[in-house]
Amino acid sequence: MSVQVVMAPGHEGEEPVRGETVIWSSPEPTCDMCGAAGVRERATVDGATWMGPWACMCDGHHKMHGVGIGTGKGQRIIGWTVFG
Repeated sequence: MSVQVVMAPGHEGEEPVRGETVIWSSPEPTCDMCGAAGVRERATVDGATWMGPWACMCDGHHKMHGVGIGTGKGQRIIGWTVFG
């Protein structure tokens, strides 16, 4: 079995920054909030919401519900792993 890291569009060659960015450890993450509405949208942030729980969010939902980027707030998803 091989493992490949796929970088998100716009993040090619970017190195993870501790507390601010992350390489997701499963296939391409999707927005939890879009998914609840039956829409598949790529998640760009894994972060806390103003409502309390953490979620994978697209940019739009992060702007509406997220509390920021950084330690204790959230991190940008800059890539994910693909197993094959």
